[in-house]
Amino acid sequence: MDTGGIALAGACAGVLGAAVGAAGAIFSAIISGRNQSRAQHSHWRRQVRRDAYKDLLRVANAVRRELAPRSSALRQDARLPGTLDTSQLMAELWDVSITVQLEGPARAAVVARELAYALGDWNGAVLMQHYAGEFQQHHPELEALPSDLMALKEEVEQLLTNFTLVARDALDEGDEVRPGR
Repeated sequence: MDTGGIALAGACAGVLGAAVGAAGAIFSAIISGRNQSRAQHSHWRRQVRRDAYKDLLRVANAVRRELAPRSSALRQDARLPGTLDTSQLMAELWDVSITVQLEGPARAAVVARELAYALGDWNGAVLMQHYAGEFQQHHPELEALPSDLMALKEEVEQLLTNFTLVARDALDEGDEVRPGR
């Protein structure tokens, strides 16, 4: 092979090497971009879930703070002065519970639903006992439903703890970036 052929072969090898290098760089950039996009999406999903969990805990605790002293007073056959209007808090509770149920995961959604129902039961029982006289006056055919307010309170406390643990586990699982997802 003469010098021109060797120079041509060297040039071809250089161009081929540059093309392979460029293709590798492009492929690497595509893979890096996808991984970064997945990581950003995962972070965004975790933040949405964290906010949903925080909102549910905030509202559930607000309902609990409203019902606990009234439950204690009613247990001692007393009523706290004033009216009891938890309708706005309960509406907010259902809204944030639905958000958690949509955002998941399934085990967090189940505990969120159980917590919302337990708070609804406790709220209803407190309302029934708080307004028992008025209720029976307007509906003498119905008897006031006896409820163990402390058992309902304890159920809510347990569900709050369960939800906190499930939410924490769900957020911790979200910290792991899984390849291929």
